[in-house]
Amino acid sequence: MYASVPDYRTISDTDDNPAYALALASGMPVYFPAGQGLSADGAYLIDTPAGTSNVTSGLQLIGDGIGRSIIRRTSVPGVVNFFYDSGSADPDDNLVNLLIRDLTIEDDPERELGFAEHVDLVHVNGVSDSIFQRVEFKGFRGDGLYLGAGLSIAHERHNRRIIVRDCIFDGVDNQNRNGISVLDMDDLSIEDCAFRNCTKLDGSMPGPINLEPDVSNGATPPDLYLFRIIRNVRIVNNSFQNCGGNAFSLLLPSLDLANQVENIIIERNRVGDCRGALFFSGYGGTDAVSSVKKWGVQFIANHVRDCTLPHYILLDGAFGLLMERNTFEDCGFVQLGYWAKSRHMRIENNNFIRCGGGTAAAFVVDRSLIDVWIEDNHFLECAYFILLIRGANANFSRFRFNRNRIEGAATVAVLMQVGPLGTWTGSADGECQAVGNMVAESIWGINNVSFNGPSLSYSNGWVSYGGDHAPVVRKDDSDIVTVTGAVKNGTATAGTIMFTLPVGYRPAATYRTATSSVGSVARIQVNRDGTVATESGVASGDCHLNLAFAGRPGT
Repeated sequence: MYASVPDYRTISDTDDNPAYALALASGMPVYFPAGQGLSADGAYLIDTPAGTSNVTSGLQLIGDGIGRSIIRRTSVPGVVNFFYDSGSADPDDNLVNLLIRDLTIEDDPERELGFAEHVDLVHVNGVSDSIFQRVEFKGFRGDGLYLGAGLSIAHERHNRRIIVRDCIFDGVDNQNRNGISVLDMDDLSIEDCAFRNCTKLDGSMPGPINLEPDVSNGATPPDLYLFRIIRNVRIVNNSFQNCGGNAFSLLLPSLDLANQVENIIIERNRVGDCRGALFFSGYGGTDAVSSVKKWGVQFIANHVRDCTLPHYILLDGAFGLLMERNTFEDCGFVQLGYWAKSRHMRIENNNFIRCGGGTAAAFVVDRSLIDVWIEDNHFLECAYFILLIRGANANFSRFRFNRNRIEGAATVAVLMQVGPLGTWTGSADGECQAVGNMVAESIWGINNVSFNGPSLSYSNGWVSYGGDHAPVVRKDDSDIVTVTGAVKNGTATAGTIMFTLPVGYRPAATYRTATSSVGSVARIQVNRDGTVATESGVASGDCHLNLAFAGRPGT
């Protein structure tokens, strides 16, 4: 038994709101037969002011299929198609068992009204055990589907166990905010959906799918509303085409929520011709270091191509990410860090094909990192260098760049660079490494080097030359030690010790080599105890270092 909306219509009705209200009151599933609405083209004209609920628990809204049964917002300002608010912080008071299927819900298909950030098609706060299936959200000017947490930042609502399946989110001309916004959710599945023309292309809005608990937006103090929940979210087998923002925008809180953000899985999705793919941000400054709550975000087996944003993946202030078995084609660069320190990320077994370009790297590491591993990835025909380490005062601990395969670059592939050279004032501890990487013979790379060599212990007035000529000490996985750069201003008498190499970077046998000092040929000697001494021709103005010798582990 169904309550067919046209059966409840009266001759005086100018839209379908009165007939829908009567059908809703019947307690039966509400049916919208194709082409029988009061619009000239047969669409149903149904909406409600934001704040006035027009759905109930157990409600089923059923049509004859996408593009056939169409529900359209009227021209009245400030209304949405469907709205619900539970009015309670207790999930036991939620609306339950809402089913919406086989319908098109639309706002402004002719695009006459333009962008309106807070005018959504479906806006619900405090909903559980509900399904949106085979629904087209079309022509929205704000969000297509808004899974909210109340009518203001101070409200507390919790959504639980929602499924969005086989739906289409078509923003028509990108003059909209997001396809789906999620402010509070425990157990959400978004699966087998298509996102087209979602989100403004100017970068001002988050993206087609936006997880944003929004705990500090306008809150005073900023930690007042930490009751928001984001966990157990699965975004699987969806497609994204011609979308602005980032396909997946994870704007997670800069403070620890009372309930841990966890178990967010983004898997087997296809992103093409979009602005960006993944924006994952959260903790500010160094807060990720002190937090004990790892978020557990997984970005697995996705296919991303032709993104226009230079940093099509931006990971900033993130704590807890696994990014593996993805393929990225014809995109810009992955940027680790922008404003804040990130921690505990694994980027493994991914394919990067023709990424970077011009002077852009396939990877940019721009801020401090702790426990970040980039391993077993394949970089194919990436246009310029592969990994750029930059940023003054960037500090790294337990950073790994291991066993990556780099081949077919058009110009140059530089595996590691601290840049601009000579200006990096940060640090890297002894647990950082880059070993076992393979660089094809057709390109040039600095391969299998330690992350950043240890400091020299200077003697007899000798100091680092500084700038681009500051000494750098490295050792590869074959125990070949290199020392480059220059020193200056010390005692030049033959046999004077200039500096001492640290343990682990000392030669297997005494080593002598020619070098230059103040424009002339000079000789220096490297002893088995690590001391490096003048031999002949050295002047106090400068002494250049171009040492390379076989080292001994532990000596």
